[in-house]
Amino acid sequence: EQRTREQLADSLEHDKSVFRQVVDALPVGVWVADAEGRILLENASSRRIWGREQSVDADTGGLFRARRPGSEKALSLIEWGLMRALRIGETSKNEAIEIERADGRFRTVLHSAAPLLGPEKEVVGAIAVNEDVTERRTLIAQLRETEGRFVALFEKNIDAMLLTKSDGTVLRANAEA
Repeated sequence: EQRTREQLADSLEHDKSVFRQVVDALPVGVWVADAEGRILLENASSRRIWGREQSVDADTGGLFRARRPGSEKALSLIEWGLMRALRIGETSKNEAIEIERADGRFRTVLHSAAPLLGPEKEVVGAIAVNEDVTERRTLIAQLRETEGRFVALFEKNIDAMLLTKSDGTVLRANAEA
């Protein structure tokens, strides 16, 4: 019986180690909170996204600030997907928010959260996933700006212009063409 307990303990430690490695390998930030909102698990990507060296704990968890893109108003506690998952059992997916990092810079993340349910379907915790999309959003904005300049130059050019595929198929023609 003692040997079986030791084997079970070893197996559990191995499984916990593998689980931790998997969570830390994810490119998205992951938080797991208990029913009171205390962060029980935070991965390395979460610390990178939020610009912190140390894991979050119950004393610092309330210090996170975020807002909706284009707004200056900070999100209230219940507006966070993680808190809605804990308080009302709501699942949220890919809500765009701007977070304020520990260094004061803002990043845009897609925030998703889901409740974790106990045997009686009661909320016993929640998981949140944050994907940093700041660079992607910046590149999209730059692409739109470049496309706008191209369209303006193309459409307003006094010379006939055609945009064609390599086989000669016309993709676009300006008014002079």
